[in-house]
Amino acid sequence: MLLICFTTYSTVGQVLRINHKELGQDTLVGWHGDFEVDFLLNNLSSTQEEQSNYLGFKILSNASYFTKQHQYYLKNELRYFKANGSEFLNRGYGYLRANWNRKRTLHSESVLQVQFDNIRHLNLRWLAMQGLKVVFVDNGSHEMDFGAGLMFEHEEWTDFSREDLIITKNLAKISSYLGWYTDFNNRIFLSFLTYYQVGYDPQDDIFRHRIDGSLELSDKISKKVEWILRFQLHYDSAPIVPVAPLIYELMNGIKIRF
Repeated sequence: MLLICFTTYSTVGQVLRINHKELGQDTLVGWHGDFEVDFLLNNLSSTQEEQSNYLGFKILSNASYFTKQHQYYLKNELRYFKANGSEFLNRGYGYLRANWNRKRTLHSESVLQVQFDNIRHLNLRWLAMQGLKVVFVDNGSHEMDFGAGLMFEHEEWTDFSREDLIITKNLAKISSYLGWYTDFNNRIFLSFLTYYQVGYDPQDDIFRHRIDGSLELSDKISKKVEWILRFQLHYDSAPIVPVAPLIYELMNGIKIRF
């Protein structure tokens, strides 16, 4: 699958939003996947004298392997930016999830994730989670599900306000999510997914709350081509370093599926 974004305003979130729901039908067996590429080029400058050239692109891949009982899902993203000849990697992650006995109303999930984010000064994050998922509604056109589990998270941040001090956090957290997915007359697909994570930080004596939500609308232009509109929002009640607690991303584009 190739996704080319026509319009995008973005900031970088911290919680991964996995929207591979349309591949979760019971009849699917074997490999299914997609591939996205976003491209941005501009010469925005604050003054007439200032010359600023900006180049950026995002590569995103999804792959799922279905057996009769289980689903194994892998997602990878890499964002690359170049400004005034200076190159740097902005963001990247790898996400692996296993849905065990996926056809059952109540089943278990296992998650592994590795991530970095240079703009928000996140050098490394890795986490492991084990939880349960329950499907409340599943009638072919509509589905609602809820998941919750225990998570261990390791983070390494650079605090730019204190002479680039490296801060390391190891926290146990509770992670939960609520998802709603609906298919209008086999053409318009709407999905809503929101995460809530909380953990106590004994070093700073506070609870750290994280909320992340996404809303996606897709219109099937043809069997292989879709138009996508996606909005994502992230809130962190107590960032480890002094970065913005609220960030969002708005994107639209064309998707070609294989």
